[in-house]
Amino acid sequence: MKKNFYHKVLIIFIICFGVFEEIHAQIEQPARVEIEIDWDDSLYNIISLNKSGVLLIRKILKDNFSMKEREWELLRYNTDLKEVWKSNFVEDINFRLLGYDYRRSYAYLIYNRAENRSANLMLKRIAVETGEVESFDFSSVVEMDITNFETLNNSVILGGYYNNRPVVAVISLATKLAVVLPNVFNENADLVDIKIDELNNIFTVLVSEREENKNYTIAVKNFNEEGELIRDTRIRTEPDKALTAGKVTNIDMLGQRILGTYSNKKNDANQGFFIANIKTDGTQNIEYHTFGELDNFFSYLSPNKRDRMKRKFRSKENGKSALFNQRMFLSNLVPTQSGHIAVATGYQAMFSDRNPNMASRYQYFPNSFGANFMPIEQQVNAYSYQFASIIAFDNEGKLLWDNVMELGDTELNSLEDLVYLVPEPQRTIMMYMSVNELVYQVINKNEVVKSKEYEEVVLEYEDDKIRSFTFEIEGLRHWYDEFFFAYGVQSIRNKQAEGVKTDRKVFYINKVVYR
Repeated sequence: MKKNFYHKVLIIFIICFGVFEEIHAQIEQPARVEIEIDWDDSLYNIISLNKSGVLLIRKILKDNFSMKEREWELLRYNTDLKEVWKSNFVEDINFRLLGYDYRRSYAYLIYNRAENRSANLMLKRIAVETGEVESFDFSSVVEMDITNFETLNNSVILGGYYNNRPVVAVISLATKLAVVLPNVFNENADLVDIKIDELNNIFTVLVSEREENKNYTIAVKNFNEEGELIRDTRIRTEPDKALTAGKVTNIDMLGQRILGTYSNKKNDANQGFFIANIKTDGTQNIEYHTFGELDNFFSYLSPNKRDRMKRKFRSKENGKSALFNQRMFLSNLVPTQSGHIAVATGYQAMFSDRNPNMASRYQYFPNSFGANFMPIEQQVNAYSYQFASIIAFDNEGKLLWDNVMELGDTELNSLEDLVYLVPEPQRTIMMYMSVNELVYQVINKNEVVKSKEYEEVVLEYEDDKIRSFTFEIEGLRHWYDEFFFAYGVQSIRNKQAEGVKTDRKVFYINKVVYR
């Protein structure tokens, strides 16, 4: 009896201590670096090097070279944001940076000539330890409009389109020879994603294909680093469900899982999520979850609207549940102890008079060309991000839980990742950047542990005051372990501190952690 009493007291103490600890947890910004820039300078692209720090790249616009060449600056900082090395290289003035990748001890930059995106490719391989730069000329290797860029060991994987058909090519850095994958080139298909599996030295290509019955499914194609096909599996779907987008896990002992969205037609807004499990023996199973079936999908709405939507989905019409259409943008899957979680952002396309050439986060900080290629992006000027839905599933493809974070109609000029996650055993931290503030929320599976809160970006000196900032250029990304980094451009005034300029314009990076 006494033993049971002490056991209950211990449980209550653990719960109370956990609640106390969460209440007092907060955002910390233990490091910051500022790079002073002129008003007409080009801005830096940031590559996360995980525990090796970050790499900054920018094109020097000052006319200190001939009219045929431009200098590019490289800066590497460690995880304390202390400079490790600085390097420069010179390239043809017409080359522009398309994207980047980082694998193990090398960073990769892909360039092309400004007048022709489909040809005249140049690759730079940068040794992270030393800053040494190698150049690879792919000017006549492959022709396509590039949307995806990845690397695996000594191979470069390019994905894109040629004559409106998806193309994936593997280029050997040793021979400079390209292999165009014949299993992808299809006029009734779209390239969905390319996933690198460094552990197994393979990569997976997801392609949305139209079948003979005019329904759309996703083909999961596994290749080795030379571009040889290992396995080609089409997800078996139902006639009224078109699979529109997806993200795939690495292959493990149980097989491979795909989380994606579906609709009743290829170009319609999404109606729910699917989770497909392709087992090692080739068998497969798939689960469909309408948005209305999820516990928290509508939790970003006001209580009255949320209750109204839930009542609508409980009702039956002609034997079928009510459907809700919503466009969703999928982010990459994040491994957890029990499986994977992912962010799917609900958005609306904005057709307005806003300048479509206006700077965007993606323009300055490309993430390997982004995640999904969506032709609709060419027809709109902006996207209004409304909420982030978090989906968790286990290693057998079973839905575990869902949650949501309200985004307050954050407007971006391209479809890109906004909310980043750090999963921990007893909680998940969700964070994004908005109007010079860090916005975060803490959840534990289906429960919200700490509602959305805001934290200002910490400046370098105590007397610093922000005069202005450029919200199109600011952003936040997950870095490594529990750490994020925030970045942006700020105009700062300081009239008090000695030895500090009264006015300065800086590009900054802040290290961020929640603990």
